[in-house]
Amino acid sequence: MQFSNFLQRNIGEVSLYSLAKQTGISLGQIINYSKGKSEPSLRNADKICRALGVKLVLGK
Repeated sequence: MQFSNFLQRNIGEVSLYSLAKQTGISLGQIINYSKGKSEPSLRNADKICRALGVKLVLGK
């Protein structure tokens, strides 16, 4: 699954601006993640998941 799909499913009522503020990731980068233009590093994916209250699980 691409991170953009994951983000769209889990963002709920949180705005991209609010997510950027909560995580310390630039709004431009959050927008790129949401549009599938780039994939986050594990560190940024973890920050986003924590802000959304979702667990990040790696592996098969």
